[in-house]
Amino acid sequence: MKPSPLSHLDRQAIKALTRVAVDRAGGQENCANVSGRIDRPATFSDYANPALPNKVIALDAAVELDAFNGDAAHVRWAAARLGYELRRSASAPACDGTLLTRAGVALKECADVISAIAGGLADGTLCADDARRIARESREALPLLQAVIDAAEAMIAGGE
Repeated sequence: MKPSPLSHLDRQAIKALTRVAVDRAGGQENCANVSGRIDRPATFSDYANPALPNKVIALDAAVELDAFNGDAAHVRWAAARLGYELRRSASAPACDGTLLTRAGVALKECADVISAIAGGLADGTLCADDARRIARESREALPLLQAVIDAAEAMIAGGE
């Protein structure tokens, strides 16, 4: 039996999954660090934009993004769309490089926080603009640090 082509609603569902995955990964800038192929951050925004129905995330980028987030949202949706159920294998290792990958991305963002502080202090005082930049950089780093915590806790729960 040949599956039916993807509908407009299917494409919008993929875009919604992508939007959530991009947010969980810390935003489109961070997704460019996660992806092995896509280095233009705005591409991830295009993938999530409902106004661009024919521009959906490619399988390789979706797998990288889901792996970074520690789930299989895109693949699970695709499997369900094809009539399959997807579940994690009991023999799958709890640590598959995810912790190190997440820590590396978080480290880059934390370096941006330090740079913002150092840049602000370059003239000897922190002004409101400096504080805004520090706060913005810190907000970008927080979900990435949470991702490191999540990966570490997954290892603990898995007994490793």
